[in-house]
Amino acid sequence: MKTRLPGIDLLRTAAIFIMIIANASPYLIKESISYEFRLFCSLAAPVFIFLSGFVLSVTIKPGEKNWAKWQNSGYLIATGTFIDSVIWGIKPFNTFDILYLIGFSLLINLAIRNSSLALKGIIWLAIIFIHFGLNTDINYRFANNDILVVNSLQAEHLFEFKRLFLDGWFPLFPWLSFSVLGSIIGDVYKKKWLNNYIISLSILACALSAIYLVYIPITQGIRNGYVELFYPVELPYLLFTTTLTLAASMAAIQILHLPSFFSHIAKLGEHSLFVYVIHTVIISFVLQPLAKADISVNPIYSYFIFILVIYVLVKGLQFVLKKNYLEFIPNPIRQILGLK
Repeated sequence: MKTRLPGIDLLRTAAIFIMIIANASPYLIKESISYEFRLFCSLAAPVFIFLSGFVLSVTIKPGEKNWAKWQNSGYLIATGTFIDSVIWGIKPFNTFDILYLIGFSLLINLAIRNSSLALKGIIWLAIIFIHFGLNTDINYRFANNDILVVNSLQAEHLFEFKRLFLDGWFPLFPWLSFSVLGSIIGDVYKKKWLNNYIISLSILACALSAIYLVYIPITQGIRNGYVELFYPVELPYLLFTTTLTLAASMAAIQILHLPSFFSHIAKLGEHSLFVYVIHTVIISFVLQPLAKADISVNPIYSYFIFILVIYVLVKGLQFVLKKNYLEFIPNPIRQILGLK
């Protein structure tokens, strides 16, 4: 993809806004949280994961080894490790936040990049069936306890395989299905098979799954302060977010030009990794201490200021990148911190 798809950047930016609100909420909201707000906060993750597979598919070079893509997957996992150990002060490879998932899912998508659409579809369905098959037999560990770096010497496992596959923040089952589906849609897009009929079907499927979600609401507790409704992922949520992500991405692909205001806002989507790193820094070193000190702040104003600060920092990053001020930083470090 030689030129960026502005609609995809705008969709990623919308997911960034939701992500910031969701991840800041444990430290800003002290009263009870409504079901509708929790559902809203649960919409960012599937979009991010889907778009990682989609962008990989449409930018990959057929017939080449694509070593840079393999390296980028490793850099994402390294970023997750950096955020866990340095910013959050917790043991890496234990809770498996979203960057680990995207890094591992990109490795898997790279491994199957030359597979047919039919085989990718079978893999996608298999991931979903395995998730629901396994979750009937496992003891889902809802809480994440004893994960501080200072307790690493007493860790039962240095690498939590069960959390990677089943009960981490974003285990491979079923979240890998969103990335594989993104890869499938990317292949369909490259073949120019997307049309109004397919888009209409995706919108209809989304509407039906929303009705299903209304009749079978998700009832889950708040996990370690985080309000999302996917711990673990249940069928109503999976159906709704899969169809919603499909409909939103297909509509976004059709957008070839953005009005000036939205074009500026979509810049956040061009630097999503940098935004992710910076937003964890702000939460860990600003919001978390405020919450511990029991200092009350207005959530609405705080969200607005948070997003505004992120936007200003992204504009600053674009300026220094344009001036090549960061060339002295080794490329692996720039990749890990999203300074690109």
